[in-house]
Amino acid sequence: MLKLLITSLLFIAAIPAQSQIGKITGSVNNHKEMSGAIVSLLKGKDTSLLKTSFIEDDGSFNFEKLAEGNYFIKITHTSFETFFSDLISITNQQPTISLSSYTLKPAVKELQEVNVTGKKSFVERKIDRVVINPDLLISNAGATSLEVLEKAPGVMVDIDGNISLKGKQGVFVFIDDKPTYLAAADLAAYLRSIPSSTIESIEIMTNPPAKYDAEGNAGVINIKLKRNRAKGFNGSITLSYGQGTYMRTNNSFNFNYRVNKVNFFTNFSWNQNNTYQDLTINRYYFNPNGTKNSTFSQNSYIKKELKSTNLRIGADYYITSKSTVGIALSGFINPSFVPTTNKANLLDANDDVVNLIRASNPSDKVWKNGSINLNYALKMKKPGEELSMNLDYIQYKSTHTQLLKNSTYTADNILVNETVLSSSLPASIGVRTGKLIIPLPFQKG
Repeated sequence: MLKLLITSLLFIAAIPAQSQIGKITGSVNNHKEMSGAIVSLLKGKDTSLLKTSFIEDDGSFNFEKLAEGNYFIKITHTSFETFFSDLISITNQQPTISLSSYTLKPAVKELQEVNVTGKKSFVERKIDRVVINPDLLISNAGATSLEVLEKAPGVMVDIDGNISLKGKQGVFVFIDDKPTYLAAADLAAYLRSIPSSTIESIEIMTNPPAKYDAEGNAGVINIKLKRNRAKGFNGSITLSYGQGTYMRTNNSFNFNYRVNKVNFFTNFSWNQNNTYQDLTINRYYFNPNGTKNSTFSQNSYIKKELKSTNLRIGADYYITSKSTVGIALSGFINPSFVPTTNKANLLDANDDVVNLIRASNPSDKVWKNGSINLNYALKMKKPGEELSMNLDYIQYKSTHTQLLKNSTYTADNILVNETVLSSSLPASIGVRTGKLIIPLPFQKG
């Protein structure tokens, strides 16, 4: 019985997610003519975007860790006709799909008038990084920064919000070129609280420049928040609401006011996301001769109530046309409540109830942050080079209380055993940093 009790406790802490065993591979024959082509993975149900990728140097592309379901492949390039694949089905019986090699047709257009325009796309491939522009994909409306990252090429986000880049764990995430200093679980909660409407762009770097001071070799993701420098007063409001089994809302307010040499800006966002997992597991135990010995039937219901509030205010002073000094104050508060209930029945060989196990595991956590940043920037003569200085003070505080109650009953609902465990984990972290970046040109010797 003790072994059974321990088993039920472990199931509360680790509930498996939907199996992600699928893989789609393919290739393009005329890939050498298609530099910068984007491969998109679309849902079979409504053709909404799930993931993007690039064609490799050998013309291949692939999408991994896919759930069972139907998908389409879309390939786009400015000089070629857009390609759509037939419907692709991933099943447990056929988890890996290898597509035929495709040859895309050049786009044929009648030349009537020549207009030279520059247009960004959702994904841009540059020499040292991939740039994501969230505003250019309409399905990002009401999404969070973590959901935008899920669509980015080379980035994988698991059900717990852990981020990997090209299969490597330990990715460093920066906000406006500043490290977040958060553990994986807290970082996921923070990224879920940043609406895509407040993001200017996301830079993904597998080999980041030295200024990011990234340890390891997993790479860097830098999220650049919007800061409008247009003169006068301007702003935007984004509101979204969704209803499934539970509600979801994601709202943001961005305002900017520039007068003479001073620019004031503020970003405020509030969101709430309620999700759940309802999992039923049946385990059957057999004797050495193959006859059934017992059955363990379990249902786990996990509801997640996640809320967040973010505020960022600041000002920039333009000393000259090339030099700027600024201050920014920011903070967030992310409360979460996760009540978990677990009901399990132990049955004998005749499927008669032997014991009933009832467990509950409510978890209540509040994560707070406040920071102040002083910065100076001076544009150099060479385009793209900039001398910059940043002074930061960051304070994190959190409280985390958890209760684990496990009760075992007979088939007649008589209490046999009960255990109650409670924990409280407060935390406080202070970070002070200073950074000076001076671009030094190297001369050939």
